Amino acid sequence: MKRHSQIAATAGAIVCLALAWRAAGAQETPSSYRLGAGDVIEVTVPNYVDTEKDLDQVLTVLPDGTITYPEIGRVVAAGITPEKLGAEIQTVLSKTRNNADVLVIVKEVHSRKVSVVGAVHQQGQYDLGPGWRVMDAIAAAGGLSTEVQWTKGRLIRGPSTVALNLVEALALPNSDANPTLRPGDLVILDQQDVHNQVHVLGAVARAGAYDLEQNMTLFSLLSEAGGASDNAALKQVYVLRNGKQIPLDLYPVLAEGRDDPTISTFTMHPGDTLFVPVIQAQYAVMGDVLKPAYYTLPENPADATLLKALSRAGGQSADADLSRAVIIHTAGGQNTTQKVNIAQMLQHGDLAPNLRLAGGDVLFIPPKGQKRTFADFFYALSGLSYLRTLF
Repeated sequence: MKRHSQIAATAGAIVCLALAWRAAGAQETPSSYRLGAGDVIEVTVPNYVDTEKDLDQVLTVLPDGTITYPEIGRVVAAGITPEKLGAEIQTVLSKTRNNADVLVIVKEVHSRKVSVVGAVHQQGQYDLGPGWRVMDAIAAAGGLSTEVQWTKGRLIRGPSTVALNLVEALALPNSDANPTLRPGDLVILDQQDVHNQVHVLGAVARAGAYDLEQNMTLFSLLSEAGGASDNAALKQVYVLRNGKQIPLDLYPVLAEGRDDPTISTFTMHPGDTLFVPVIQAQYAVMGDVLKPAYYTLPENPADATLLKALSRAGGQSADADLSRAVIIHTAGGQNTTQKVNIAQMLQHGDLAPNLRLAGGDVLFIPPKGQKRTFADFFYALSGLSYLRTLF
């Protein structure tokens, strides 16, 4: 994508969101946009461009929500606006660079996606452009693979389903018949004369439409789709049938190996859509660990303890002080801290304090020989706004 414009200034952290989309007259991303994993940004320091060219960087936000910037190191970018990111970079950079002006520009947005499946030429996920409506997503998917009058459309947004009149949407593209899309929306398109298909969407290896075989069970369909992904929310699976959701808890069968005849004998009907949601809840392990990052919260509470979280993060580094670990709880938008002496737990084998982490929690391991300061908690605190967007 090409950048539409660049705004320069002489002081302070300067941020401009400039995105070029394929649609003519596309709007710029609003200043309230929060960065996400996969987004590509450009960081420049205009008043040092001639002397310190290495300060100008084009960076991709990593899956753990961070970027790495010269002279600063790892910085949490996901969940905050480019303006906030520019301000954080400038604050640290100004300690070694006098009057450094920081400009952060979003070059490509890849964290906001919609899915299109069914009667189109290229099923899949697409980056959501500003102001996109249903017909824009269909165009991005290569257009309809059948005549519009013989195509039945549905817009899936969370638990709700909206029927689409594609003929009217094509004739009146600015009307309510062509709804504006949001991140995470699913557009399903079916040929009205095809009655023997089912769809699989969400956290599976091969999402899409499948021919309905005689007495096809849920598990045989899931197998054709390549099985559930590691980040699948097995307890939240459901089948959409005639506009109604049928909840199906697959966790006992797939994760624990238990027999459940209700699940194993569940038979698919024509037009059914099997949804396998992605686990949205995450916790973070930060500080002096080998792999600081965001991690998916396991559906089994026994797998969400702080010791297992520390293990997932590769364990502590050589300079870590496990006796001064802290859990930052963010539930309800209120930040509270809880001290945990992990060293004592390991030394005495006392696992009573081995707390279970919740969605949004941050486990922070400080370094040895330092008092707690705001700098110690920098990564943990700066990640909270990102985690809150997941709940």
